[in-house]
Amino acid sequence: MLKYIFGNATAERVLLHIYHYGSIHAAAIASDYGLAVTPILNQLERFEKSGILVAIAKNVDLSKLSKWGKSKGNDASVKRVKVKNQCNVINQKIG
Repeated sequence: MLKYIFGNATAERVLLHIYHYGSIHAAAIASDYGLAVTPILNQLERFEKSGILVAIAKNVDLSKLSKWGKSKGNDASVKRVKVKNQCNVINQKIG
């Protein structure tokens, strides 16, 4: 469902993992889905630039810990709430 909103399955996977765990390493998401880390890192960067997520820590080994972002202004906050609400709906449907 989220892949249709954000344009790809990687975005959906990242958001559902963040929703479920609260914060997670890019390497853990990649491992769970059997994917390379680079597409996950790229998606995390896009979400960070939009204000939806925030990087907690970045390492040289391509492991990045991310979580839901803090307020960067009203627009980012509104987007974040809408995305979290969508994740909640999807999580309830698959759970």
